[in-house]
Amino acid sequence: MGDIKRESWFPTHIWSRDIDGSEQLNSQLLSAIRGWQEEDPKGVAVSNSLGWHSQYNLHRRGEFRGIIDAINDTVAALGRDIGVVETVEPIIYTSWANVSPKHAANRMHVHPDVYLSGVYYVQVPKGCGKICFRDPRPQVEGLIFPVPRGAMWSEVTYEPKAGRMFLFPAWLPHEVLPNMSNLDRISIAFNITYRSRKS
Repeated sequence: MGDIKRESWFPTHIWSRDIDGSEQLNSQLLSAIRGWQEEDPKGVAVSNSLGWHSQYNLHRRGEFRGIIDAINDTVAALGRDIGVVETVEPIIYTSWANVSPKHAANRMHVHPDVYLSGVYYVQVPKGCGKICFRDPRPQVEGLIFPVPRGAMWSEVTYEPKAGRMFLFPAWLPHEVLPNMSNLDRISIAFNITYRSRKS
């Protein structure tokens, strides 16, 4: 008998990048986010529970130019990695800040009508809650193969780190687990779409 051949056809990519100079950048971002929160203490309510979520126009505010440049550079590198065609260009569709005090979390959700979503971590106290991604194929949970724990899984979690950015397909279900520290978890999230490149 011949060898069994295995091929993997439907992978889901999650990208991460540590941003150079993040310590100084995060100090500036922390000040800008706190100022915005004072300016608009109500914010908006979406998937966030107990936390503050800013309006969606962070990329249009001058005080966030540093992180916007880092997002644009990272998205361009990601496009080269997966071979995005040269006739389109990425744009930031929406972006916002999150301030999550103790017990704050983000419920499982997806981001409709965009291609990519991402998060950048500004302040990450120990125990502030991991980001969790769920297998988008609900059928696989119907019958799990009898294999050792860790050989197959229905979700994967990442420990946040100040200065680290994650990007993922916007359709991938994700949540942020509760912050169990006494300090705020602070992050910046964004959505990316593509448009025809101007000639």
